[in-house]
Amino acid sequence: MSLVPSDIAHEQAPAGFWTRYVALFWDSVWLWPVTFVASLAYEAGRWQAIAGAAALFVLGGVYRVVFHATRGATLGKISRGLEVVRTDGSPVGWTRALRRESVFLVLALAVFAGEAWAIVHVDVGRDARFGGGWRSGMMADYEPWWAMPALVAYLVWLPVDALFLVCSKKRRAAHDLIGGTVVVREAVAEQALAADIPTAFERLKSGAARR
Repeated sequence: MSLVPSDIAHEQAPAGFWTRYVALFWDSVWLWPVTFVASLAYEAGRWQAIAGAAALFVLGGVYRVVFHATRGATLGKISRGLEVVRTDGSPVGWTRALRRESVFLVLALAVFAGEAWAIVHVDVGRDARFGGGWRSGMMADYEPWWAMPALVAYLVWLPVDALFLVCSKKRRAAHDLIGGTVVVREAVAEQALAADIPTAFERLKSGAARR
């Protein structure tokens, strides 16, 4: 049982839309050097291009799962004093962190797999510059049938997810609802925990007395 009351954890201290997206911006800043290097791999050769695409997939989803499960926040959220917790205020854990990102991971994996398929089957003589070919649309000739629907679904999911965040009174995006999580301001959550510690001790004492 969490020591942080659920009403304080997510009703009184939800992180707002702009605060969360500033944190997302800072995440992109911290990860930009890796993203830049991965994008250069597209120009180096076939398997380097696949490695670069895989790195972008890992940065896009796996990074958030690992940091939320182990730290409760990504680097961007940490910089803004935000924390991802369960609706009862307890730590997220691996299962909910993975479930929280499940839709994004499935769609991003489908997009990555389609891109990797195209890179493997590309006619190097026709277009040796993998990055240029992909960006110009020439790589579409080598994509499997499901690559474009996956990309469309991915692009639709992002604004839908944001719309849930804007419309929700508790500022929970669609992925928060799926994962059973809420993003709170860490300082307020800590104050709530400190305020509830005496009550928690009283509960422990009363339980010991009954025994």
